[in-house]
Amino acid sequence: PGIKTFDLMAARTQVIKERVNVQFRAEFFNAFNTPQFNAPNGSVVATSFGQITGAAQARQIQMGIRLSF
Repeated sequence: PGIKTFDLMAARTQVIKERVNVQFRAEFFNAFNTPQFNAPNGSVVATSFGQITGAAQARQIQMGIRLSF
């Protein structure tokens, strides 16, 4: 199966004083939550031969605040 991901980042910087800034960031990995399937089972003797039995992690969201002075 192919890999299709769409990552997205949004940031907002706010000036508090002349030399003090606050930045808020939000990062979205696999933003549209497209499934990323694992490789098919390659063991010939297994009953699940050729089947995809798992997937990678779903959407992940990461947020942070940064204070610069």
